[in-house]
Amino acid sequence: MSDELPTLDENVFIHSTARDGNFKLTAYRVEVGKGDLASRSYPYEKYCDLWKQMWSEYITRRKRPGLLEHSLSDTGIIYETLHCIATGDFSGPLDSGPLPDYKEKLLLWLLEQKDSLRRRIADTKQVEWFIMNLKGILSTHLSRKRNQDSLMPTFS
Repeated sequence: MSDELPTLDENVFIHSTARDGNFKLTAYRVEVGKGDLASRSYPYEKYCDLWKQMWSEYITRRKRPGLLEHSLSDTGIIYETLHCIATGDFSGPLDSGPLPDYKEKLLLWLLEQKDSLRRRIADTKQVEWFIMNLKGILSTHLSRKRNQDSLMPTFS
């Protein structure tokens, strides 16, 4: 799965791809002939840690999250957070596995911060959409976790 993330510079976007256990990010300028500006890869777990740190700083210190030295718009922040937690492989069949622990921790932490998220993101509809999606991911995750637990053999 991949996303195009808007930054505060309307001419710069960040392409984010999740594949083979890594997020690959590439910043590029939309002007013809400008090409890629920067790129970097993160293992899934480190990327989730980075997002928790960025959200924490956004909530407490008003430091806007950014990637590859480009500050993201609120839309970019929301989309990439959802992409980080529920990559394309998570949106597969319901009998797929639950989230790994590190993604579950980020998801739960964000939901604990929902009042702070509402204060930080100005667009009410956008933040409520974000929270609704976080709750939906949690619901799917918990359902898969229950299904996985019910399939575990019991020993007497």
